[in-house]
Amino acid sequence: MIQFNYLPQNDYDRIVRVGGVDVYCYSKKKMKQMGASVTKEARAYSQSELTPDKNGVQKKAAAKRVGELDVNSTSLGVALKGANNPFFYKAVGYLMLADGSYTALCVSRIPFLITLAALLLALSTVGGIVIWNMATGNLPTILTPDNPLPDIDDNIIPDEDEGGGYEGEAGDVPEGGGKTPMVYSTESSYYLAQERIIIYFKNPSRSTHDAVLEYYIVQGDQEYLIASTGRIPAGYRIRELSPREDAPTLSQGVYKGLYRISYYDPYTGVRSRVQSDLTDIKVSVKP
Repeated sequence: MIQFNYLPQNDYDRIVRVGGVDVYCYSKKKMKQMGASVTKEARAYSQSELTPDKNGVQKKAAAKRVGELDVNSTSLGVALKGANNPFFYKAVGYLMLADGSYTALCVSRIPFLITLAALLLALSTVGGIVIWNMATGNLPTILTPDNPLPDIDDNIIPDEDEGGGYEGEAGDVPEGGGKTPMVYSTESSYYLAQERIIIYFKNPSRSTHDAVLEYYIVQGDQEYLIASTGRIPAGYRIRELSPREDAPTLSQGVYKGLYRISYYDPYTGVRSRVQSDLTDIKVSVKP
């Protein structure tokens, strides 16, 4: 066995933990900057990695052991290059020896590879479950609320006056009682180029329910949904709608319109059985 001598250097730029001891060494980058290269065909390992085990896995490494290297109160084993599979061991630093040569300090990658393999196995298992569920349609059930209250419309305006328009009354609301009055104009304009619909509809502040308006064109027995609002709370009005993407194409002229009003309890989200159809609506389609 050859006794190799470790030579401490002030410009070592890396610390590697080996056998519970910090070993000062050069990094690969520092070696390149110095123009130095490994001149020894031997590699330094922790003693445990050069000791024959019961299964004989390290028998080859032990057979190629040529000496020892004492570094900072710990003894490293020195073996010929190729003693251990480079896939499982990597050079993490470089040591300068007393004769001016350099040798690589190698550590095991096996713990890292075990962790990586476990992680990949877990990911593949989860991925397999997801793919299986998608293929068989066994996806998690998504539950919707019993009373899905519509969102408040972005175009509502606070009602500051109670005048104007024709006032109608939907009457008593069975669920919990209340009244649902409304104020609206029987004329509306649809601007084709701007894709804007101008209407006047108000849910007065004395109303006990929120309103949702659906805007239809009627031809014969057919009703064509053109636009719809979000929720209009009591005390708010709406003046402008945007046509739906799937709305039928209209031409310039006058059409018969329909406002269909649904009512929602603002606290429980329950939709009222009462529904108002305002059939006296004139729709003027303009360029």
